Amino acid sequence: MQSKTSNDFFYQEFQNRLKVHHLSLLDQTSTLNKLIDDTIQDYQLNKNTDRTVDLIQQLQEIVESIFNKLSENLSPEENDSLTKVCRRFNEDNGIWEIRDSHIEERFPHEEIRILPSTVEKEKMSSFVETYFPFGPTKLTNRESLSPDQVNPKISELPQEEKPVFYEPLQVIQVEQQVDQDINQSPQKNQNSNQAEPEPAVDEIISEEVKTEIDGLIKSITAELAEHKIDNAHDLLEKLRSLPTSRTLNKKETDYHHAKLRLNQLLISDVDSEYKDCQQIIRELEDENGYNVEGVKKNFTIKYKQAAGQNISLKMEGIIDVPVFNMIALIYEMEGYSLWMPFCKEGKTVKNVARASKAGYIKFNIPPPVFDRENYIYGSGFDRIKKNGSILICAKSIEGKEDVCQRYDIQIPPPGKTTRLHIEYMGGEFTPVGKDKMRMNIVCKVDLKIKFIPLSIINWIVRKAAQFLIDRLIKKATNFKGTLWEKKIQENRQFYGWLESKINEYLDGESVDQQQKAPSK
Repeated sequence: MQSKTSNDFFYQEFQNRLKVHHLSLLDQTSTLNKLIDDTIQDYQLNKNTDRTVDLIQQLQEIVESIFNKLSENLSPEENDSLTKVCRRFNEDNGIWEIRDSHIEERFPHEEIRILPSTVEKEKMSSFVETYFPFGPTKLTNRESLSPDQVNPKISELPQEEKPVFYEPLQVIQVEQQVDQDINQSPQKNQNSNQAEPEPAVDEIISEEVKTEIDGLIKSITAELAEHKIDNAHDLLEKLRSLPTSRTLNKKETDYHHAKLRLNQLLISDVDSEYKDCQQIIRELEDENGYNVEGVKKNFTIKYKQAAGQNISLKMEGIIDVPVFNMIALIYEMEGYSLWMPFCKEGKTVKNVARASKAGYIKFNIPPPVFDRENYIYGSGFDRIKKNGSILICAKSIEGKEDVCQRYDIQIPPPGKTTRLHIEYMGGEFTPVGKDKMRMNIVCKVDLKIKFIPLSIINWIVRKAAQFLIDRLIKKATNFKGTLWEKKIQENRQFYGWLESKINEYLDGESVDQQQKAPSK
């Protein structure tokens, strides 16, 4: 058996690369994945089992320290990367080869050696975890083990279930305990041939209840991934009200509560995004205090002075523009300077989900106002089946620590440029034909201008809104040879999804009209 040598090049280089605490979480997991690959490759070349065991144990300790320092607000990308590096400890064939070799060298028991890991992983798991702990367990000191524990027979190996620690990060210890405790029949008394009495009905969880709870959580996740916020919220309310809509026993109630705790991040996302949507919907419906600024063909611009320096605008009407094109204009922030009044720069800071992103906008406003900037977070939601629309919600994220931490959005500290504040901005975009749409937009903005009378600011903003509508219609009419044509071709994942939603609605509307048309 070879021993680890602290003076060989690979071992020293490994120690240097293991210092990952100063890196971001994504860089840490990337580095750890590469170190796992290199360690397995080194073992395959040199067969130095003891050294490899030591190196992998160090990797495991780093992963455990990362878990101990985690906040609950992981981005989906961080969640996925950390889950993958953790799963390797339980699923990587290279790791299992090292485990088998280590057991064979430490415990040269013939019955153990003939166990192929591909068949007997479950039988070996508990025993391996005891001495070679890749799970979140404390290392057992081999010197404290009895002779039977050091070199047991196959029949004496622990038969406990393999830990499921390295499942996705939302699966934590409480779920393991729920799965182990619920529906687990009592084992026979080892000192008696008589079996313990069967548990009472109110002491077990029925498969029907378990399937319903798990199915609701799965459906909520799927609907949120499709940006169908109304469906996700309705399912969440059904999940929450399950104990009142049907009778649950104590075990079933415990399981329900545990699942709610385990999926708190998912629940928080649904609640937050539904709240943003409802705010935009309420503001679109509210006509109190608005004055009509102007009417252009079928389009109306309204305004009202809100509290302080805030200005509220509402723009609504029917325009001869494909809804697909209009949403593309709004989605591609790099093109904002081509149609948005006074916009000097627009860029995407981070794509959070298929129809959610954080971005940056800078406005070059003439003196005496000068430049303004804003960091914004926005999402689109599929309400086609609800009311035929696609709803867009956006708001400033300056000072919104919950949003920034949740999605790992890095906002630099303020510089010389004043940051305006968007309390809310959004609207409904409804196709009424292939090349026609209804557009209802609402926003509330504070330009952070205190030295100019609000009446003048109002007038400037209202005129800018009229110019905005003209530019939007002009740019959205034809994309041939433009930035947006290129972006649509590059991002078929998003635009193909969007196109299918719109076409599904238009096809359904066409069928409805045919069915309602009087027969000749």
